[in-house]
Amino acid sequence: IALGTAAGLALVSLAVAIASAVGRSRFARQVQHEGRRLFSGGAGADFHDAPIDDARLDALPAPAARYLRWAGVLNKTPSRYGRLQQVGRFRTGPSAKWMPIAADQYYAMDTPGFVWFAVAQPGPVMHIRVRDRLLDGHGEIDGRLLSLIRVVHVEGDEVDQGVMLRYLSELVWLPSAFLSPCVSFAEVEDADRRDSHARVSLRIGEREVSGELEVDEEGKPLCFYTERYYADGKSEPRLERWKTPCEAWGELGGFMVPTRGKAVWELAEGDFEYADLEILRVDHDVPSLFSEV
Repeated sequence: IALGTAAGLALVSLAVAIASAVGRSRFARQVQHEGRRLFSGGAGADFHDAPIDDARLDALPAPAARYLRWAGVLNKTPSRYGRLQQVGRFRTGPSAKWMPIAADQYYAMDTPGFVWFAVAQPGPVMHIRVRDRLLDGHGEIDGRLLSLIRVVHVEGDEVDQGVMLRYLSELVWLPSAFLSPCVSFAEVEDADRRDSHARVSLRIGEREVSGELEVDEEGKPLCFYTERYYADGKSEPRLERWKTPCEAWGELGGFMVPTRGKAVWELAEGDFEYADLEILRVDHDVPSLFSEV
């Protein structure tokens, strides 16, 4: 019986391993297909053809201009594509355990969009592959345990709003993209905060999302703030305060960027920090995927 049980367990383990490998291959093909879609967007407007000059920055609210000068965009041509790699930790709820995570992300600026591919490790032999995307103005999140069993799949208007805000908040890693025709800056209404905050908006088609970028006296980005739809799986999605504070800065890809940051929901019952990430690499205008998917 013991031998039979061992053989049976071995067969089950083999079957799970094979199914997981098949799921991983399918997931990889999906990410590759969506990455090609992202990078195949049409060429953008004339803003890509001219280096960024002082006149262009001087037309922005003071905190935005100060930030972009600190980031090093002056005299550089705006990027059309971007890609980065990140590591860190992630959790799915205020009382959930943290999971190690590693991710690749790809961006397009002419037609704003991104594809984010991550692998989280909830246990020693378990993994969850997650793909978050913004393509053609619409978002979708897909997550699969062992690359096979779907554990999350969400899309719709609230997701569209959320992924657009995510894209907007992450432009601090690709600072020249803030000068895309789809992105605009404005002064904040509160005069007491106009030296340190600027309102920034992203428009795709008929939908527009906005938030506030906080900048210190030197020009370093400190935090992005907005309202975003929060879903806890227990009730309908609702608007809550959401922020992405920066915790470290350095040069990556030829620009000064935040190299470590967090994502936090400001809920009535207290702050829910769910992501803590370090940026390892940023590439500009390399419209291809990293070798490992």
